[in-house]
Amino acid sequence: MAKGVETANAAGLGRATSVVRGDRARHICVIGLRGIPDVIGGIEAHCQQLYPRLVKLSRGTRVTVVIRSGYTQSRFFEYEGIQVRTIWSPHIWGVDTVIHSFLSVLYARLFLRPDVIHLHGIGPGFFTPLARLLGMPTVVTHHARDYLRPKWSWRGRTFLRLGEMLSARFANAVICVSNALHREFVEAYPVVRTRSRMIPNASALAGPVPNDIAPVLARFGLVPNGYILAVGRLDAAKSFDDLIAAFCRAKPDCKLVIVGSEIGNEAHATELWKHRSDDIIFTGFQTGDVLASLYRGAALFVHPSRLEGYGLVIAEALTLDLPLIVSDIPPHLEFELPEQCYFVAGDVATLAAKLKAGNYEQYSAPHASEIQRRQDWNDIAAQHLELYRELAAPRAVLAS
Repeated sequence: MAKGVETANAAGLGRATSVVRGDRARHICVIGLRGIPDVIGGIEAHCQQLYPRLVKLSRGTRVTVVIRSGYTQSRFFEYEGIQVRTIWSPHIWGVDTVIHSFLSVLYARLFLRPDVIHLHGIGPGFFTPLARLLGMPTVVTHHARDYLRPKWSWRGRTFLRLGEMLSARFANAVICVSNALHREFVEAYPVVRTRSRMIPNASALAGPVPNDIAPVLARFGLVPNGYILAVGRLDAAKSFDDLIAAFCRAKPDCKLVIVGSEIGNEAHATELWKHRSDDIIFTGFQTGDVLASLYRGAALFVHPSRLEGYGLVIAEALTLDLPLIVSDIPPHLEFELPEQCYFVAGDVATLAAKLKAGNYEQYSAPHASEIQRRQDWNDIAAQHLELYRELAAPRAVLAS
């Protein structure tokens, strides 16, 4: 089979086709992130790394990212070659995604007229049928099974499940960010098998880590190798409460530092904040050199999460050769860490025993670190670009 036929099938164009690409400029509209740059969230970090590289790879491709109001002072601006447009969004947790995604799809059709629309997350994926009805080839990236997060009411879970189902049924192509997520998705929706693919994430740490990290650590009362680090949203699914309980039980001769903040989930965050002390430090959301310095200075990285689509913070820890202990959920197992680096999700006693061990170098994963450093955002961008080219082709000629 010819290469053009294979790639067209992988993109879900329906029948065996040989794509005539042409050199016309392609315009991609991206919907589903709160803001850019340096806005908390895995999708936000993903897009911030992906799209500037994609624009640089292809001079003929334009990218417009539609974000929510309240995350920037400007309605229209450019970020590293990306055009950013702000659309009004209500500041009501759980409602903002629905209304903003709906308005953004309409805005894309009426004013942007992109060649491809890319919806990030199964919440925005709910509007895949609308995007297709309006004549826009549609890609959905499935980042995680968000309906499993404890924070959602039955209404929220129902909406997210419908978003996943509608993405599977109507998207021209669906990207999953890990093999585990892709496998679960295809098993649940066999109809999407020929229109789905796995494209992984990579570390979202940008640029080299500063040589002198001491000033950053001093801001939080820390010294190099004097603390255990955890990074992520203060969300119940991240299980930082388990980590705090294990830390208090183990009483290691170091501090615990949790980097991250809540997103519309203040009740759980408030419960976590009650554990603040000289030994348990919450830094809030950090990015750039501050985040990189906190990683570099840690003696151990721990990620106890019970639900992930990929495990972006694990990728970040591995790129800096940190010893690490993580829960044994399927997306984490894909990193192929040594057996001693894993513990059963929710098993506080085992985690406490590992923290108490003291010799954290035993949790190093040099092979996994080397593999992770080879994960390249430029290659990830190239895979997205090829998919966009397939879907934005001006015409498809039926193969004989």
